[in-house]
Amino acid sequence: GLRPFLNVEEDIGKKEINTDFLWPLGRYSRDEKTVLKRFLPLYFSKYDTQDDGRKTGYTMLLPFYIGGEAENGKYSLFFPFYGNLKKWLNKDEIKFIGFPFYIESKKGNDRGWEILWPIFHYAKGEGHRGFKFMPLYGFDKLEGKHLKKFYLWPFYINQKFYEGDKLSKENFIMLPFYGYERSEERDVGTIMFPLYVYDNNK
Repeated sequence: GLRPFLNVEEDIGKKEINTDFLWPLGRYSRDEKTVLKRFLPLYFSKYDTQDDGRKTGYTMLLPFYIGGEAENGKYSLFFPFYGNLKKWLNKDEIKFIGFPFYIESKKGNDRGWEILWPIFHYAKGEGHRGFKFMPLYGFDKLEGKHLKKFYLWPFYINQKFYEGDKLSKENFIMLPFYGYERSEERDVGTIMFPLYVYDNNK
């Protein structure tokens, strides 16, 4: 090799090859399952071959283009004009038109819509409802899991977490006057922070 200009490492037995050029900017690596290419900070590509022969992965040409293939189909993004991503940001699918004007997301039975993100948000699904109009009011309710509300964010926030019908934890804050976190293990709160703070471990 001629580090840092060029360095090549090959393992014929494992069918692996790793090539670095202008390290750490450029890299090409390949084995029986994965092919990776990059030239930081603009280009990155990684594809994996699944057991059934399908290829999944993505190519990024930052900050304008992302394209790839996931388990649920092909996708592409041309930022900020249009995007249809799959298996990104913990979602099954994300679509947008004229970001941040309109965004639509899907995860399982849950659907979410954003208008002028992050100002307006609406979500619905099985046992799930959510609404947000920043910074005036918002809530997110998931049956048996949580109920979160805010008014004039971040000045009034209340979050309740459930295990079935049982309240397991609650967070409340009304800035700058009062706040607490309560659960079976702990009771901590404040009045006119930082003038008075208490912490009671149960």
